[in-house]
Amino acid sequence: MPESRLPAVLPELLAPEVLLASLFVIPAGMEYPDFPVPGVNVYLVEEGQMRVHAERGGTLTGTAGDLITLTAGRHGFSAGTKQPLILYQVHFFAGKGPWRSGVPSLPGTGPMPRRARLGASAPACAKQFQTLMRTLHEHGPAWELGAAACVLEMVRMAFVAAAREDGKSPAPLSRWDMLLARLDADTDMDIRGMAEFMHCAPEHFIREFRRRYGNSPRQYLLLRSLERARRLVRDGASVKTAAAGAGFRSALQFNRTHR
Repeated sequence: MPESRLPAVLPELLAPEVLLASLFVIPAGMEYPDFPVPGVNVYLVEEGQMRVHAERGGTLTGTAGDLITLTAGRHGFSAGTKQPLILYQVHFFAGKGPWRSGVPSLPGTGPMPRRARLGASAPACAKQFQTLMRTLHEHGPAWELGAAACVLEMVRMAFVAAAREDGKSPAPLSRWDMLLARLDADTDMDIRGMAEFMHCAPEHFIREFRRRYGNSPRQYLLLRSLERARRLVRDGASVKTAAAGAGFRSALQFNRTHR
């Protein structure tokens, strides 16, 4: 799937599920052949040179202080020939449900940059990796929250560094971005109302929505409601209160849908 067709995981949908984190020391000139990446792989180059060969997007080279992001697909990389490559890695899924293999994205900015030159913030990013590895190793009662917090901070650093490097202000929100933001505030908005907001016929709107987000508008809204209800339950709300807060008619409807 081309990167442009991978689901865009906007900030309100980001729920990183961390699978592993590690520190690699790779001999100079050693190559890792193509391997599948089902979610997102992020690397921080500490020393040496990292040459990435991507299934899509061509090749790129990372040096010390660079944060490299590889999205779902097949990739390979090699160490430069002059010195060993030392790098941190984290592998995670960015969201839940249809956004599981998506790409962290910002409205009006786009997906997480493939390469972000962190500069002076690289040591702070390295500390996030170290905290993440320690969190995974200790596996305490709130390890999932701690791991997700580390990944979110890395994502934030990548976007900040990319914006600084480009020297550009964020692009204005697209009408699709504005629609998603409006759906968060207006849970009663129906298909006809969404189509009118986008200035198109309902049939065309449904086709375009499915093409962009991989689900029909109704499925999208249902998944958003389910995730909202799950968050409320995790925060301590009763199932009945969470169901009502997420727009379900009853706790029974939520339980049936949840299954």
